[in-house]
Amino acid sequence: MIAYIYDKPNLQIHTKIENVSCVDDNSDNGGKIVGDNMTAIFGQGSDFVILQSDTINLNAGDIIDISDLEDCRDYFLKSKEYWYMEQMNRQKELIEKLIKLQNNNL
Repeated sequence: MIAYIYDKPNLQIHTKIENVSCVDDNSDNGGKIVGDNMTAIFGQGSDFVILQSDTINLNAGDIIDISDLEDCRDYFLKSKEYWYMEQMNRQKELIEKLIKLQNNNL
């Protein structure tokens, strides 16, 4: 997974971490993200997004648009089991909607 840490006010990326292995998000004081030979510690003025794969391919200094990104931070903050269960529930809901749509069109 890939982490992008950015400034909250202007959405400018200041750190990109590949192969995230640990996330410690202390909302009151910031947080820490550990990845490939790198640890980033950030404060309250920053936020982050965890992506399953790097589909946006941005770098430090770029502006990130988080509106259409699926944040995977729950994989680290709640547990991978919880995250996988959320993924399965979303897929189930999508399948049910598609079946209903198909039945309405018959």
